[in-house]
Amino acid sequence: MPLWSRSVTAARREDAPRPDEGTPEGVSDVGAVVPNPFGMAAQAWWDSYVVRDQALTVPAFRRAVQLISSSIANLKLQQIGPDGKAVIPVPFLRQPDSKSTTQALLARTVEDLCLWGTAYWLNPNWNSASGWRFADTVKKHRDIVRIPPEDVAKVTHHGFTIYKYDDQGIPHPIEVPLEAVIMFEAPAGHWLRDGARTIQTAQLLEDAVRNYAKTPLPSAIIRNQGARKTPQQVQEILATYESARASRSTGYVGRDLDITTLGWSAQDIALGEARAACVLDISRLTGVPPLYLAQGIQNSSHQYANLTQQRIDLHAAIQPFATAIEQRLSFDDVLGAGYTAQFDFTPFLRVDPMMRADWYSTLIAAGVMKPEQAAAFEQLEPTPDAPTSVDPHGGIEGPNRTGTTG
Repeated sequence: MPLWSRSVTAARREDAPRPDEGTPEGVSDVGAVVPNPFGMAAQAWWDSYVVRDQALTVPAFRRAVQLISSSIANLKLQQIGPDGKAVIPVPFLRQPDSKSTTQALLARTVEDLCLWGTAYWLNPNWNSASGWRFADTVKKHRDIVRIPPEDVAKVTHHGFTIYKYDDQGIPHPIEVPLEAVIMFEAPAGHWLRDGARTIQTAQLLEDAVRNYAKTPLPSAIIRNQGARKTPQQVQEILATYESARASRSTGYVGRDLDITTLGWSAQDIALGEARAACVLDISRLTGVPPLYLAQGIQNSSHQYANLTQQRIDLHAAIQPFATAIEQRLSFDDVLGAGYTAQFDFTPFLRVDPMMRADWYSTLIAAGVMKPEQAAAFEQLEPTPDAPTSVDPHGGIEGPNRTGTTG
């Protein structure tokens, strides 16, 4: 199995030892005990976080995570030169992981940022010159693999402690230097910790819904007011009652039977309203507009009048995660001095054609924009500043190997 692919959240199960119980008998490697991220105290890790796999079983929460991660993964990642114009991206920026598509890598990276607030890419060949571009000057990463945040045991000023899995799936801690890891940080994330109570409440409500789906009406007791009945007659009465309750809302019993219901119905305990309020809490936690989670406020819905505003609100929720990736990929160990990485949000925000037309008309009339530039924004013709088919900086193996463009 791959060395960096197993997530330790799967090891947190009912029969797994709690952190305060020590190392299980017969386990000699401390790495075999369930790891915890960020070097936290074991008990604090156990009590403060919701497990990733369990949190993603909540439909509204999963929708929020997937919406943000897929939206960013579908954007075009550009390389901007010192003059502010787009240039041909270096091969690393086009495909950081040679064994994975950029869309899949970015989606998992943004998901890590949402759930943990941090994400990690590891240069697997950091201790070899072949793992770097321009290894003789300014070293830049050539290839990376994503490391789940759950597999990062400790982060210090000197390096990282990362769990590496052997063929039996047993984790072993290894030390790697700071230069070997590309670490992303997004203060807007950390939902598994900051939203633990909200997610746990949603899980409880989902469990309650399943219980009511199995038993749609409250439990009942049938009391016999007449002659004593044999066990066989009792079973026949119960079977008939269950069958009638499943097919009809109104029932009939003889005068010698009395039915008393127990508990409350879903309407009595406002189960539907509680679930709706929980979805709104998830919206507050994630920043995703509630309409995108299929839960509007006061029966609101997607309409042409509010579609643009909803998309702008979604953009506001996405922006912190996109900025975290842009700024980290603009460091010198990825791009050269003066070069930056930038997502192109133009297609994402191209929602209302009439609003865009009014905006272009205003800017063109004010002399801020030319008609050719407006046409380029709409992709009606090639962008004037688009990169040509030839990399003016020599490319990764071109003659200009100064380490500037990488």
